[in-house]
Amino acid sequence: MTLPGVECTSADAILAKIADAPLETFGNSVRLAVWAGAAPANNESVGKRCLGRVRKGNPTLCATLAECAHGTARTQDTQF
Repeated sequence: MTLPGVECTSADAILAKIADAPLETFGNSVRLAVWAGAAPANNESVGKRCLGRVRKGNPTLCATLAECAHGTARTQDTQF
């Protein structure tokens, strides 16, 4: 909740969805974003980039993270 754009209810929703999986599953934030379905696939071959689809993940967690990102983008005077 110390991040701008993340309020009490969204922090509770994020923690509730992350608690479903063991903590060893996520080594870093990138793995959490992939598990949530918020990170797009990146296919690159011979210098050509083919953007892939976003993987299916947890739709509730992905929507909550997106709403927090929108709230952070609307907040002024932050490092984000």
